[in-house]
Amino acid sequence: MTGSPPFRYDARLASEIELRWQDRWEREGTFHAANPTGALSAGDLSAGFGAEAGRPKFYLLDFFPYPSGIGLHVGHPLGYIGTDVFGRYLRMTGHHVLHPFGFDTFGLPAEPFPIVYDEADPARPIARPIALPDAMLPVTLPEMTDFRPVPQDEASDPVPALARAPGWAEVTLDLGDGPRRYRRELNVMPQWAGSCWYYLRYTDPFNQTALADPRIERYWMSPAGVDLYVGGVEHAVLHLLYARFWHMVLYDCGVTSTPEPFGKLFNQGYILADAFTDARGLYVREDFAALRFHTAIARIIELTAHAARLPRVPRALAEPLVLLVAPLAPHIAEELWQRLGHASCLAREPFPQADPALVATATVTLPVQVNGRVRFTIEVPASADRDDIADLLAAHPAYPRDKVARLIIVPGKIANIVLR
Repeated sequence: MTGSPPFRYDARLASEIELRWQDRWEREGTFHAANPTGALSAGDLSAGFGAEAGRPKFYLLDFFPYPSGIGLHVGHPLGYIGTDVFGRYLRMTGHHVLHPFGFDTFGLPAEPFPIVYDEADPARPIARPIALPDAMLPVTLPEMTDFRPVPQDEASDPVPALARAPGWAEVTLDLGDGPRRYRRELNVMPQWAGSCWYYLRYTDPFNQTALADPRIERYWMSPAGVDLYVGGVEHAVLHLLYARFWHMVLYDCGVTSTPEPFGKLFNQGYILADAFTDARGLYVREDFAALRFHTAIARIIELTAHAARLPRVPRALAEPLVLLVAPLAPHIAEELWQRLGHASCLAREPFPQADPALVATATVTLPVQVNGRVRFTIEVPASADRDDIADLLAAHPAYPRDKVARLIIVPGKIANIVLR
């Protein structure tokens, strides 16, 4: 090939392609996960749940990102890359995928204790805590922008941020014995509170009367909770433990349909495995399914190198190659798919399936050792078992028939002849 390409894939073009496809995905509701009932079951965002009803569901979730010291806790957004790849792969293999991306305020006033104190009862030396009735829930927090601890020295007791909100600390309520003045609880729940149930709320986020509609909760959480939960191992003894406690209480109360919150857990750092191939030589699809993305990328690069050596890439190769790339590089894959003449998005196009008859190796070369040193090789069928290999060895002219004390065979790997 001579001359310059008609265009160059640079940062400007990449940004243009990404923005264009993000805009279209949002406009068409490409990744909207319709619920079986309720506000998110149909509407303008997608074709509705009817189009998804025959697909197996998959609830894929990341540990929430949160403010940590200054800025964003970067470990979680980085982990989201892997789940984004896996979620796209799942859609292309016929699944109805819920993959929410949430953000937790983590320690800022978020979940108040709905408790007030009656300090006007002279018979009680200590203020009596009173839980607000359901009719007064939820307690809406005041708008605040300053959450700095006050005072800022270690010797003094801290003043809760809500104590500085004008008109918040004291309130007049009628709790059954006429209007009276009460003092609100000024502390908020521990920083882990929201993360102990947010995965349930994601299933039905607009519900104004319940945590989640029971039909929706059963659909996404059955049979064993969130299908795959990905996050940092540092949360094993905090968030995961607390979430189990909360979930078990909710299960005992009949709010959840599963006794455990999470069916399967992956920790960042373990998501990219080193395995390169399997015994059958079927690489990419299995590597995606097992979250071995490094291996999948390596195999796609190998296929691309073969394609680059062809005088002309046939459509029968170009289209599957674009579909293989799609979970990893969705924007450029969509662009290429469109340039191949397709009007619709490829997000739900079937992921290519390997033909075992084409990729399986018909024969393998087996090294043959004599007393630990390789002396010759033999060609054997890939499916040959120990007896088959022993028969082929016995027919080989280099086989020392009268001197063999023991024969060690590992099918598909090696044969070792131990002489007397």
